[in-house]
This record gives sequence, structure tokens and C-alpha cells, in this order.
Amino acid sequence: MGREKKAPKKESGSSDSSQAGCLMSRPRASFQVAFRPWFWVLLAVWFVTGCATVGPDYVAPRTSLPSAWQNESKAGLASREADPEALATWWTALNDPTLSGLIQRAVEGNLDLKKAWARLREARARRGLAKSQLFPTLQGTGSSSGTWKSEDS
Repeated sequence: MGREKKAPKKESGSSDSSQAGCLMSRPRASFQVAFRPWFWVLLAVWFVTGCATVGPDYVAPRTSLPSAWQNESKAGLASREADPEALATWWTALNDPTLSGLIQRAVEGNLDLKKAWARLREARARRGLAKSQLFPTLQGTGSSSGTWKSEDS
């Protein structure tokens, strides 16, 4: 049968649990697995297969490249100026009432930039207050007193 490892013996005054032996043997066990001979053989096979040729009957595909760069646009795709009004309502061309309703709700509930910036600052301040309770606090007081004696006394 195979070799079996025995669990380390506990000392009578030790307060460690039985997991201490397992935790200490894990790094050594993974080190032993990494240096077994079959590991190196598999690693070598993996590297060699990455450099393998494609075979003796391989024929490279023919590629045809144009003789010069073609920059002309195809017929019917001539560029033209975009209509700003049409761009502002592009989704209406899709004839989707759900999409139109969602966009309408977004436009109505949209905040201007100053209001959004104020809400962001408020949220960051609230987050700072909430996080401040996670850290210890330091408090201190100071006082001073002095006594002077008159030279006349």
C-alpha cells in the first residue's frame, strides 16, 4: 500500500487545535507536488506543443490585396450634413413606445449640472460621516495654571 503520513503529535500543554499541523504541512505539500517528475514532463509537453508545426500537407491560404488604397465611398453612401432636429429625436424612427416613454421620463427627471453636483457633494459628505464611525476617535483636553509670588511679600 502507499505511504501514509501521520498527524503530528499534540503537546499536552498546547492550546493549538489539530488544524495547526494541517496549516504547517500545506506549503510543504504544494512544494512537493510542484517538483514531482511528472509535473516537469507535462510542463515540457505543454511548451513543445505550443511550437508544433501544422503538418506536412499544410497549404497557406491565398490572400488578395488591392494594388492601391481605396478611399472612395460606395454608391449611395455619400456624406451629408446631419439634421440636428432629427438627431435630437433619433429614437422615434424605431417606433418603440416603451423606449419613447423611458426617454421622456429621463428628460423630465433630468437635473441640471449644479443640482447634480450638489447631490454628489451631499452623498460624499454622508458617506464620510458614515465611515467616520468605523475608526477610533481621539479626544483631549488641556488646561494651564500658574502662580506668581510678589517680591514684596
